[in-house]
Amino acid sequence: MWKKSADFILNNRILIILIVVVLFVFLGVKGLGVKMSYEFAKTLPETDSTMIAYQNFLKKYGQDGCVMFVGTHDKDLYSLEHFNNWYDLTQNIRSVEGVEECLSVANLISIRKNDTVKKFDIVKLVDKKPTTQEEVDAIKAEVDKLLLFEGLMFNSDANVNMIMITVDKNVVNSKSRDKMAFEIKSMVEQYGEDNGLEMHISGLPYIRTITANKMKVEIVFFIILSIVVAAVILFLIFHSVKIVSTIMVLVVISIISVFGTMGILGYDITLLTGVLPPLLVIICVENSIFILNKYHREFLATHDKMKSLNVVIQRIGSANLLTNATTAVSFASFIVTGNKMLMDFGIVSSINI
Repeated sequence: MWKKSADFILNNRILIILIVVVLFVFLGVKGLGVKMSYEFAKTLPETDSTMIAYQNFLKKYGQDGCVMFVGTHDKDLYSLEHFNNWYDLTQNIRSVEGVEECLSVANLISIRKNDTVKKFDIVKLVDKKPTTQEEVDAIKAEVDKLLLFEGLMFNSDANVNMIMITVDKNVVNSKSRDKMAFEIKSMVEQYGEDNGLEMHISGLPYIRTITANKMKVEIVFFIILSIVVAAVILFLIFHSVKIVSTIMVLVVISIISVFGTMGILGYDITLLTGVLPPLLVIICVENSIFILNKYHREFLATHDKMKSLNVVIQRIGSANLLTNATTAVSFASFIVTGNKMLMDFGIVSSINI
């Protein structure tokens, strides 16, 4: 069986190479459409009781993780200049595309009893930007009465104040989140520089944005690093630029194959699928070392390229095929977990391995 396979491969090597080239171009085009995943990673199957309870919570109360926070320590916040700057920052953030609402001491609301109609009225503490210090002092006096917000929106004893930003749920899990988060970050940093204050930003939309962008950089970094390390090791072993270059072509094909497969299946890049390219580099280089070592030994013994290749395909090729098949099956076991992220990882990894 293996001898027939070896003869078929060697007799049709030009056709096989052309098929690989066409497949490489096709996968490369499909890989260009792959995007980063902006959704929160779900680590539990959809049928898990905890996940069901979580989905019911979302149906009842809406999307979670849609709030960002900006905080600072400013003992002079209730001076006219600083308060007006805080007011402007609040309004500017509110105008950012993707922001639904923005709440701070510069636009807090209060509930007051209306004895005439026997109901509660919602009253804005700040109707407009104050023009005098007396107006700011009056606002501060009203804010100090709102014990509901003490420890949440501000801390009077520590002179700490916060802006709470509600983000559109459609933006939270989309690429638009990056633009919104970094636009807010730019405004906040500029405010800190202008007023000599240390600013802090938090909240799940911001944390996920920073994490996703770090992941993009690290995926590219580890792919390049794995290729460089593999190339150096191969050169130290074979002392041949030609051999290293040939294996690197196979490495690039393997990496393109990963992204092309995700493009065909409609998967996004996640924390798990992002580690597949370096993994494929290792497997590709390992297999190449086995094959080339055997080829060199056979060629030294026979001085016949075709005969040496035939022996290599029969012995090392079959061994590599079987070991990679068992590895692929091992990774395919993730498919039965019921977790989408693990299932995507299992499918893509098993196909490419």
